[in-house]
Amino acid sequence: MMPTATRRETAVQGAAIQKIWLQTFMFTAGLFLAALLMLAAPAAAAEPPGAPVAVTGLVTGPGDQVNPEIDNGEVIYDDRGLSITGWIMRRVASTGAVEPVSSTGVIAGPAAEAGQVSWLRLDGSACVTAPGGAENCVALPEPAQALAFSGGRAVTAHGGKVIRLVNFETGRSKVLDSSTSAGNRFDPDVLGDRAVWVKERGYAGKYYEPLIVDYDLASDTYTYLTATGGGASSTGESLYERARPALGGSSVVYQQRIREVGEGWDLYRAEPGTYGVPLVAGPGDQVNPDADGDFVVYQDNRGGHVDETGAWAGEWDIYLIDLRTGVEVPVCTAAGDQVNPRVEGNMVVWQDNRSGDWDIYAAVVGASPDPVLTVRVEDVFWADFAAFQDRELTARYRFDNRGEGVAGSFSLRQVNNIPAEVGVVALPDPVDRIVPGGAARLEIRYHVPQGVTLFKTALYASCLNEDGQELWFPRRLPF
Repeated sequence: MMPTATRRETAVQGAAIQKIWLQTFMFTAGLFLAALLMLAAPAAAAEPPGAPVAVTGLVTGPGDQVNPEIDNGEVIYDDRGLSITGWIMRRVASTGAVEPVSSTGVIAGPAAEAGQVSWLRLDGSACVTAPGGAENCVALPEPAQALAFSGGRAVTAHGGKVIRLVNFETGRSKVLDSSTSAGNRFDPDVLGDRAVWVKERGYAGKYYEPLIVDYDLASDTYTYLTATGGGASSTGESLYERARPALGGSSVVYQQRIREVGEGWDLYRAEPGTYGVPLVAGPGDQVNPDADGDFVVYQDNRGGHVDETGAWAGEWDIYLIDLRTGVEVPVCTAAGDQVNPRVEGNMVVWQDNRSGDWDIYAAVVGASPDPVLTVRVEDVFWADFAAFQDRELTARYRFDNRGEGVAGSFSLRQVNNIPAEVGVVALPDPVDRIVPGGAARLEIRYHVPQGVTLFKTALYASCLNEDGQELWFPRRLPF
């Protein structure tokens, strides 16, 4: 049977922020039922797996240094202290020396890849340069406010109405998407031949719905990564707000909120035919994601509070989530605001105002040597007609080891159901080992009394790491 929705929420255990995976499924076999299951990374004794090390102030000069970017370990940024109109600079990784990349007069950027750096200039042109090379600028027909860069090309956004592709080799640009109506186009990103952005599309003449566009630059074709018809808010606008799609590998992540009072921004993964798969949902806002491979970084103000006006207020911190494991870790929670994060490999950079003006900071994120287990439902079924008559429902679960170590003697230890009338007929036998990247499939039989149409089930499991230490998912049970 097909899952109907997924949701993952955070649980805080000391300094470690762990993930609780929730997956909802439905089936029809004489019964309509939705079950929720929980399984997460183990609580860490001291430091969460993948914790950052060596948080460093890379560029702390006078004035503001903003909008950092990483390329092959080198940090590129806009130095507003050197020029109030902006000046793109590069910090050389091998020496720590700082050198200019552009002339002054910058309105957006930098964006960088493979030694090339691109930005938008005050005169309305998009520019690119390589180390030691001259600036190559292409004049644009209308002012642009944002750009992304990959493969020697830039994708630019213009006044919320036009998305362009800029080809620096030919010195030309072309329109990829445009609108003369109320629907906007904004927040482009690009990686190779793939570009994404947000497009507000009219739905049934009722409201403009923000959709994530997935554009193939090689074939000039596109699809939508989000379903249409998500409904209207209490004000008659689209129920969903979406922004900042980020490409970092096979996944597209973005920020999304329900357009109602009190709702905050959360992070989602785009998946065609859905309204997004939740990645991070917590107090406050999780926004401004950037991705590289399986690492996603973002700014987060979960440590804030509701102010006297009823709005959420708080300083911004930097967090990272590993898409393979679902494990989330704080990268920097220092005083002041940390914003505009970028990630390359295991290096994270951001702009930071802990000293009173904006500086560029960086951290290196480590890997977990332990197994990290995640779970999803593969099927729900009556094994046969006799099972249906006896109300014995079977759920098949898949447990994936997305960590760096072997999970030995993996065992489901306890299953708690709500309502308690739903019982467990039998737990499966333990699994000898689940190797990194491997999976195990286990079945649980539930007794579902007549009249129960919805139940929740929480799974608790344990395993041994390669040192023989017992690990619990999501936490040790007091028995």
